[in-house]
Amino acid sequence: MADASDRTPLLSSSSSVQEHAASVLPTFAKQAQSLSWHDVSQVITMNSSTQKTILTSCAGKVSPGELSCIMGPSGSGKSSLLNALAGRTSHLLEPGAGICLDGRPVTADQFREHIAYVQQEDSLLDTATVRESIFFSAQLRLPPEMPLSEKKRLTEEMIRQLRLERCADTIVGSTLLRGVSGGEKKRVSIGVELVTRPRVVLLDEPTTGLDSFAAWTTVQLLQDIARTGCSVLAVIHQPSSEVYALFDKTMLLGTEGRIVFAGATTDVPAYFASQGLPCPSHHNPADHALLVLQTESEEKITEMHMSWRKAIEVASPLQRTPSEGPMSRKSAVNGAGFVTQLSLLTKREFNDVIRNKGALVGRFGMTIFLNLLVALIFKGVGTMTGLGGAAAHFGGLTQIAIGLMFGSAQPMLLTFPLQRPVFLREYATSHYGVIPYFVSKVLLELPLTFITACLVWVVSYWLMELRGNFIYLVLVSWMLGLVASSTALMLGSALPNVKVAMELAPAIFVPQLLFAGFFVQTELIPVWLRWAQWGCSLKFALNLFMIIEFEHCIPEQEAICLSYLHGNSVRSDQWWLYVTVLIVLFVLFRALALIALRWRALK
Repeated sequence: MADASDRTPLLSSSSSVQEHAASVLPTFAKQAQSLSWHDVSQVITMNSSTQKTILTSCAGKVSPGELSCIMGPSGSGKSSLLNALAGRTSHLLEPGAGICLDGRPVTADQFREHIAYVQQEDSLLDTATVRESIFFSAQLRLPPEMPLSEKKRLTEEMIRQLRLERCADTIVGSTLLRGVSGGEKKRVSIGVELVTRPRVVLLDEPTTGLDSFAAWTTVQLLQDIARTGCSVLAVIHQPSSEVYALFDKTMLLGTEGRIVFAGATTDVPAYFASQGLPCPSHHNPADHALLVLQTESEEKITEMHMSWRKAIEVASPLQRTPSEGPMSRKSAVNGAGFVTQLSLLTKREFNDVIRNKGALVGRFGMTIFLNLLVALIFKGVGTMTGLGGAAAHFGGLTQIAIGLMFGSAQPMLLTFPLQRPVFLREYATSHYGVIPYFVSKVLLELPLTFITACLVWVVSYWLMELRGNFIYLVLVSWMLGLVASSTALMLGSALPNVKVAMELAPAIFVPQLLFAGFFVQTELIPVWLRWAQWGCSLKFALNLFMIIEFEHCIPEQEAICLSYLHGNSVRSDQWWLYVTVLIVLFVLFRALALIALRWRALK
């Protein structure tokens, strides 16, 4: 972290070291820019009468060739400052804040095009391999005019640079799928960003969750990247002395995001000694700094903050006016087009489904088991006579429809909230747009839901001795499954996590059972509540099932079958209306999910 005068030399700035690093990491040569900021303040409103200060007049600079870190106790605004610099804060900065690249003011949208931002959480698709993850980023974010062979070369170069050759074809993995180690996953997260050859690299706690050796190798890699001339800034939490010694510059934040020191890492012990808080011999300066910031009084932290500001202003007043005009919008890098985004996303979705064999087998296996059980219980209902036979016939259709609805919704409820962090990271870094992402999901759901619908009726149709058109039953089931998964997708997009989505799902799906016509006929529902049926996909799917089945009842059951149709206000000549309602609900819930996800991405 350079102070305002920028007069402190780097720890390792000899030409020989930089030449060696450039030979190891040639990707970043001639790509770097200096990053500077001034008057970065942030205040959030907790309620109508309470405000909380997050950042207070933060200023600093990271120059090409520097590996710099931001440290401070929890709640000091480290990540908030990094998010502000990356243009990804959900709260507006106070007026007067400025962020510059090479002295030129930039907006958040312009800045995103020139940086790599590695978040604390490794938001990677668990079924993609290391090579696929990095190549996916290269294909979507590097200029479209760049040849594919060059993108492949950069991907292989990045794998070599990150020392990931041995696990290049291993899936990333998750808590449920075995994959690469924690340190390797962190390097993949870095590689996904660095393959675009950014000018500035920002990292939020890149060593969190890693053992001491993995943390050291990760930061050493960042040092190598910086030595090529790239500007690297990382939020770091409780580094070991070996890790801390790799950083050239340090910024220390106290309460309310107030800077108490910003300068060369080697100057930290001397600075605290000048404040009457000397670091003990053979003690980690980082540990000492964090201990002081958490144990000293508020007055002492304020005194240190003011002391630092005065020292900097005396040495060289902080520059408030940019040295050059605003950065031109022409510097923007255009990513892949819609067709490329859609094809790559669809391919990735397909691989995700195929490789997650446990989920696939579970989905189809459960469909077969449950519908076989239903078919055995309702065996022969299609040819039963009397009121009891008609009730069983209708009950069997209702049970299959309910199973289809929940069976299609549950996988989406369980998996999409877990995939959403991957989307949010990739959307923030302009990998792709919301529309191609949703279309790719639909393209994979169509065959999956169709196969599920086919399995349902292959298992149950002949055992239950049904008389309706088999193909029509499959198609209606297909539509019902798609609407149910769309409803679940809407919940997964709008709600914060799987737990909340699962808790609120009954409020959406259970009322559909009440309007289905099984427990109470539609004409008996109060008129002022009857309107709600138009939002229930189960109701209209059952209407179509009844038309398909009850119009082909055995002769002695015709009168009873017609009474079921009339009792539930089902008219055969309005089948097109029921189909239209299902299509409209599918489109509506998908659109609401798209809006909710984009809103969450822009928060």
